[in-house]
Parts: sequence; structure tokens; C-alpha cells
Amino acid sequence: MVQFKFGEFKLAFVAPESRSFLYIDPITWFFWAGADTDVKIPRIEARYGLTLGGVSLELQGGYNTFDLVNFADENYEVTAYILALSASYNAGPFYLAGDVFMGENIEDLGIWTAGFGLAGLSVNLLTGSADVLDNDALGLLLVAGFSANENLRFEAGYGQAKFDMEESDNEDEVAAMYVQAKITLAKGFFITPEIGKIDYKEEMFKNHEGDTTYYGLQWQIRF
Repeated sequence: MVQFKFGEFKLAFVAPESRSFLYIDPITWFFWAGADTDVKIPRIEARYGLTLGGVSLELQGGYNTFDLVNFADENYEVTAYILALSASYNAGPFYLAGDVFMGENIEDLGIWTAGFGLAGLSVNLLTGSADVLDNDALGLLLVAGFSANENLRFEAGYGQAKFDMEESDNEDEVAAMYVQAKITLAKGFFITPEIGKIDYKEEMFKNHEGDTTYYGLQWQIRF
């Protein structure tokens, strides 16, 4: 990675992401698995931060592109980008934070998502022609917290995302929520119990994926 910083603005050039197949259905995957990729420029990431009183704002963006090269040496360009705006506000023991984002093929930026955020490929099996299908993404995250004292903090959050594949009725939605408590037992030693739920709703191929309820405990010691 190469990164430049100008005050509160950061610009980074990172090793690009690429993958050797795109798919919408098993037939497309079968005929295109193992195709080659061609990368010409690095992944580009940028960030700008601003603080206004008790409010902190941050604007972030990312861009990545690569070509998928099939066995006939035909190139199909995949372009991915994301724009995100986050904000946080502290008022004594209370704090609020949120983030909204929009983008296209965001998993092809190297961003992990619980939903289907990759670009797809539409192949005409009769003619052999193909088209890259862009996958639009839109999501948000909200977090609220309260510090009862220096040793006990409560936090709750909710997030959701929606993915919409172009030229089709394929959509994918996912939502998640959690509550947690950070308990400091000694200087540098804390535990964080958490319980949450992930609702996978209806996935890209119109199958209901159900939901998952989880709970756990993180502990950490800082020396």
C-alpha cells in the first residue's frame, strides 16, 4: 500500500481485488470457472474527516476495476465502487453513531458483506455472448451507547443492506441487530458479553435464508 496524507484527507493505493469467475446460475459458473483476470491499476481508497463541536463526520470512498478474460480471449470489465458517510456525536455519557453507504459490486472491492454483493454475469449459451451485471448496494448502520461509569458501558446497534442486480429481479436483503455491555474488571482487562440477531431475509435467488441468533463473550487484556 502507498498512502498520502494531507491534513484530514487520506488517499491510498492498495493491491487490487480480482476473481476468476462471475456467476448468476450454476450453468454460467460451470462455463466460466477458471477464466483469467487482467488488472491494470491499483485499488483506490480515500477518506476525509471533519469535526464540528461534538459531531465528527467522515466521508469515505473506494474504487476497484479488473477485466475477466474468457477462453476466447474476450475481456469483460468489472468496476466496483463505494461511497460512505459516517457521523458520531457525544453528549456526556451518551453517544450516537451512524453510517450510510451506496455502491456497486462492493464485494469486488474486498468488502465482506452478509448479503450477495458481487457483480454477476449473464451468458447467452446459444451465441456465447456475455454481459457483466452490476449489483447496486445501499445500506445503513445506527449505534447508540451509554457509559454508566468508567467501568461499565452499554451499546446497541442496528444495520441493514440491500443488493439489487441490474437487468433482473434478483435482490438480496440482510439486517442485523445487537446489544452488548463492556465491563472493565481492572486496568487493561475487560469483557464484552453480546447478543444479537442476523436476519438474512430473501436471498438473491429468491430462497428464504432464515435468521441466526447468537451470543458470546469477548475478553481482552492489554499489557
